[in-house]
Amino acid sequence: MCIPTLLGILPAVAAPLHAYAAFSLASNTVGIEGGDYLETTITVVLAGVCCTDGRWNGWRPRRTALPRLRYIPAHVLLLALKLQLAYVYLEAATVKQVHPIWADGSALWFWVQQPNFGARPEVRDLLEWVLSHAPLLHTVTWGVIVTEYVLAFSVLAARRRTPRLLTLGVSAALHLVFSVVLGLITFEISMLGAMLVLMWQPRDAMSWRIFRLAHRHSDEREVARSRRLDAIA
Repeated sequence: MCIPTLLGILPAVAAPLHAYAAFSLASNTVGIEGGDYLETTITVVLAGVCCTDGRWNGWRPRRTALPRLRYIPAHVLLLALKLQLAYVYLEAATVKQVHPIWADGSALWFWVQQPNFGARPEVRDLLEWVLSHAPLLHTVTWGVIVTEYVLAFSVLAARRRTPRLLTLGVSAALHLVFSVVLGLITFEISMLGAMLVLMWQPRDAMSWRIFRLAHRHSDEREVARSRRLDAIA
């Protein structure tokens, strides 16, 4: 069911199939990370967005502009998705802040040794040594809370290219650490996918002008090198 989505075939049809696949996975597996359930919510909202897309292939650009009214449902749903992700970060930060072991800065010491979500064996010894130093432990613990607060507001406030890409990078780094240290892999994939949808835009890619400048500079260096070789000969 996910293959049409990957190929971009008929987004208005493929997106609901993708949402059904995500719902089936979350309903029939024992998920303790939360990534499967979050992915269900995201894919259902994106299915509503893609229902306004009448292209045969979603990877190809539109040839004609759509009436502005056609954009309103998609923008409303994408705003709802932003609110959902901002709430995820805000709730995570708020719950941590009022919990005693997070408030006193010692939470990560206990999480590293927790049997279910604890650190992976490859990094446990190193983390236990690092977190045995109180200043580092408190800094890292409260750093997680502050980062989640920043991401909660950045998801809603980031409009320009640089803030959006910074938000995407910080979110990716935070969840990469969670997945490597605590094994929260599906949650990382879900959050990173949602942040890519919301924060990354086609115009953020490297422009052709930069590519041409780099290519021209390479050609000039090659010409200069050939002239030096000719002079030596």
